[in-house]
Amino acid sequence: MNLTESIRKDLNIINETLASQRKQLLTPEEILTAIKEYDNEDEIMNADFNHIKQEIGYRFRKAEDLLQDTARGYEDDATRALYFAWPTAPCSWTRTMKALKDVPHKEVVEVYTQQYNTWKEICDGMKALKPKIVKSATKRAEKKDREEAELEKKKTGDFAQMIKLLEANRNEYIAVARDRAEEYKNYHLKKLEMADWNLDVAVPERPFEEYREYKNRTAIYTALTDPAWKAGKGMNDPDIRERSPKREEKWMQEQIEIAEANYDSFIKKMIQKIGEPVTDAKLEGSIWENATLTVTTESGETQVWKTKIIINFSKFGKMFNQFPTRRKN
Repeated sequence: MNLTESIRKDLNIINETLASQRKQLLTPEEILTAIKEYDNEDEIMNADFNHIKQEIGYRFRKAEDLLQDTARGYEDDATRALYFAWPTAPCSWTRTMKALKDVPHKEVVEVYTQQYNTWKEICDGMKALKPKIVKSATKRAEKKDREEAELEKKKTGDFAQMIKLLEANRNEYIAVARDRAEEYKNYHLKKLEMADWNLDVAVPERPFEEYREYKNRTAIYTALTDPAWKAGKGMNDPDIRERSPKREEKWMQEQIEIAEANYDSFIKKMIQKIGEPVTDAKLEGSIWENATLTVTTESGETQVWKTKIIINFSKFGKMFNQFPTRRKN
């Protein structure tokens, strides 16, 4: 599993866990309880914050109906004015409370005041949670930093000998990854050149329902080239591209960075699979063609692992590498 897949899997687990914890908040009281629970925490995931925000929207529609029904049917001008001054958002009560001052009906005033106090508490609570919001991207960055720190620690610790063997193959791996990326880049540039640099010819447009697939297929071309038109393009004008050494260099650098991260992930996965400190390690064969890694663990167990590296590219034109590894004993 490459780094991208590893992150995606971890994020799916996180999101599934969070989703299982999320539930419908059927009343303002349940919303307040949820807010107070997160208020005791150091952070709240962006998805959880948006979930509460969504539930607030659902429940406030019920509150709108209650407020309108409460003020409905009165003939005096003040209450009729209140009927048309009901709040249109959970935190927008200024106009409503101003109109409420002139309403002579105690029962109406009590309902509006109680709702105002409830929704004000909810709005204040959500405002207090905002600084605690953490986005998934931040979590991914933190996870990557932790993994890198753990890997550096292992390099001088219990897995140092095994890691040294795998690191000795890193330069060869990066060199091959660079060659594959260069081939992939040149293939698509050649295809575009054969289409007279017309992207509409290289990747014909598709029906509207396949628009996303069409955009995926054009991603590699737009990543590698610049538009030839400088002053804007009409809807029916062809999408003519031109080579961009700057974009090509940037794309190549991105692929090498992905390859480096994938290799780090591969080493980390091997450490996890072996599961205990290693006292001896041997690597035979090419890591590209069924390499054999034999390790002796601290408990005296001998483990034999077969592995090889497969380089692929996604439909978005991004490199992703696979390291199928199986234990053979």
